Amino acid sequence: MEPQQTTSPLVPLAVGGGPSLPQGDPGLSLSEGDAHAPGTTSADCVQSLQRIEGLLAGRMNNRFRPYGLSTATFNVMLVLSRAGGSLSPCDIGEELSVTRGTVTGLLDSLERQRLVRRTPHPKDRRMLLIELTDEGRDILDRLMPEHIQGMGQLLACLSESEKKAFAGVLAKLQDHLHASGSPTAAQH
Repeated sequence: MEPQQTTSPLVPLAVGGGPSLPQGDPGLSLSEGDAHAPGTTSADCVQSLQRIEGLLAGRMNNRFRPYGLSTATFNVMLVLSRAGGSLSPCDIGEELSVTRGTVTGLLDSLERQRLVRRTPHPKDRRMLLIELTDEGRDILDRLMPEHIQGMGQLLACLSESEKKAFAGVLAKLQDHLHASGSPTAAQH
């Protein structure tokens, strides 16, 4: 994840009604009765985001599996690569909005595969720093072109202006959720 972004002006997006989430289907909506009841649109949005997250996770895990990675371990490696050096486990957790325990498990997995290494912090012996190994950088170099192409294919149904508007809406929602307090971030 990137540091908090300021959102750009938003272009309205149509929500609901597509073939994957029929609007007003009582089996898919949290709200009972009137489709115009307060909260119905919000519930439909949240349910749609949850479904999309599940679909994306499946696609991403299928892409990463041949490299011995999951989406979560890939994200750790990507954070380290973007940092251009070593990071503390706490920094990685903050970047990914996950708990310290989650980061430890992901690092254990990546270290067993020799994709990252833990090194002592030069100024604080209680801390460790995490860095990519040459093998980790090699996997990212091989994987990234395929990953970038795959992301393009996932959003091929959207025009460039729709992608920009969607990115703006998602950034605004992400900013709101961070500002209102993330339960996982509070556990660091």
